Amino acid sequence: MLVSNGRYEGERCSLPPGECPHQAENCIWCNSDGSEHDDSNTQWETSCGGSFILNEGTPESNDIKYCCYCGNSIEQLVES
Repeated sequence: MLVSNGRYEGERCSLPPGECPHQAENCIWCNSDGSEHDDSNTQWETSCGGSFILNEGTPESNDIKYCCYCGNSIEQLVES
C-alpha cells in the first residue's frame, strides 16, 4: 500500500536521518490511552509507522530524544 510520503507502507529510507526527502523534521509519538504519566505499559504509535512500548513514564521522562525507527527528533503528543 502506498502511503502519503511517496513510499510503500513499511519501507524505510536508506539515507541517513536529515538527508531523506521523505522524512519529516519531527516524528510524532502519541500514546493510545491518553495518560501523560502512566506507570503501566503504555504503547506509543509513531508518525513514521512504528510502535513502541514503555514500561513506565513517557518518552520525555525516559530521555528518549530521537525515534528508534526513523532517527528524527521526537515530538510527544498525549491523546485525550
